[in-house]
Amino acid sequence: MIVKVHDKTNEQVVSNLEKFPYFTIRCKLGEVLKERGLKMQELSDLTGIRVATISEMVNMKRSTLNVPHIIVIAQALRIDDISKLFEFIMPDDTKEIFTQDQEIIAKEAILPEQEEYLTKMRQERKNPTTD
Repeated sequence: MIVKVHDKTNEQVVSNLEKFPYFTIRCKLGEVLKERGLKMQELSDLTGIRVATISEMVNMKRSTLNVPHIIVIAQALRIDDISKLFEFIMPDDTKEIFTQDQEIIAKEAILPEQEEYLTKMRQERKNPTTD
């Protein structure tokens, strides 16, 4: 798995990440700054976000995204669409699976295996077992 996770990340999150190990996010902030002729220090001046934090975002050295930082950056740069800052990256085989799954989702709302899992979880919540 290429996404770094915190050592306290729960097993289900890790398991889900392992299903599509090369699905990740690419930060396009560096490109935006270059297009606008801005330096990271200048974005820091405009936002109050540390240069080191901006650098970590640009170079994808962070495993988490800070929503207030993203909002402040978007405000400062007048970005109205998050896809101008971030994009999903995935291999072709994952894209193909997602395309097929989206066809099912368009008809059924969720995937059959998701429905099965959620039905099981609902039942467990309704009838909890005591150890």
